[in-house]
Amino acid sequence: MPRIETSAPRGARTLLALTLALVAAQASAVQTLRPERTLRLELEDSTAEAPRSAVATAVALSPNGDRILAGADDHRLWEWRTETGELLGRREGHTDWVRGVRFSTDGEWVATVSDDRRLRVYKGDTLSTTDLAPGGLACSAFHPDGQRLIVAGRTQAARLYRLPEGELVETFGCPCGDTRSVAFSPDGSRMAAAGGSGVLRVWDLASGEAVHDFDTGGRRVRAVAFSPDGRLVAAAGDGPLCRLWDVISGESAGEIAIRPAKAFAVAFLADREVAIGGSDNAIRSYDVYSGSPMRRFEGHTGTVAAMTINADRTKMVTAGFDATVRVWPLKRDDVALAPTAAGVGR
Repeated sequence: MPRIETSAPRGARTLLALTLALVAAQASAVQTLRPERTLRLELEDSTAEAPRSAVATAVALSPNGDRILAGADDHRLWEWRTETGELLGRREGHTDWVRGVRFSTDGEWVATVSDDRRLRVYKGDTLSTTDLAPGGLACSAFHPDGQRLIVAGRTQAARLYRLPEGELVETFGCPCGDTRSVAFSPDGSRMAAAGGSGVLRVWDLASGEAVHDFDTGGRRVRAVAFSPDGRLVAAAGDGPLCRLWDVISGESAGEIAIRPAKAFAVAFLADREVAIGGSDNAIRSYDVYSGSPMRRFEGHTGTVAAMTINADRTKMVTAGFDATVRVWPLKRDDVALAPTAAGVGR
């Protein structure tokens, strides 16, 4: 009687063993980081017996790194001193959730947007308010020149304003549906926006023309970001992938499989390292060329709603539905990067 082979062929067993070894090696190479500081959005009437907190929905770090701002579901703008964690104040004014907060590149201006349809722009204690209708506002971004501000929300348009006059410079039509995220390239030559339709549109600002419409798979996009060199743009949201494109060639630059959770925040930690945070309470960073996980940032106990990186990319600040803002140190000397397809990292 012929012998029945019940185990896999030797070649298959060898391949499986190599695959498992590779997975184990990647897992062991992933760094786990903890925050160096945790700031809590405790409300004034909070007590040990009846704790009450505000959900953090947006975050910004001043260009010189000395102040942190957070928007929250209590309709206020919270402000801390970065080094000490001292709460400097809470600014009133919005009448609904604050969805976005931004510093200008020179630190002179602060802009907030909200579900109340209002854009509020501060310079010190001076405030201007612009009512934009219809629909709430979800996102904003300052141009690198510090004098222009893009604002978008639940409409098919993104509006560009010039400061300090508050003049509406241009309106960009966007097939984004419910626009959730806008970003400028570091050199200010391009702008990207995406939202409910799953289309990521990129414009050339000099001409005002749309140059790319990237298909993200039809799922809602909640976050977009440019790489520090301006070459790549990343988009992530409700789908299982973070997708990347080369904005010069218009070609796909790859896809990163992320955990089965909604992504709410994306930021590049370096030209080839992208961090993603979302509804599984974690932040993970990946090599954009290999897709390999690099770092895991542990600490949040609720959805990671927003993140920001300082100019020299040595510090990351995140905000979450766990009513906290967390500050993370970023070190690069011990982070291993896989070679690119050409064999040379960049």
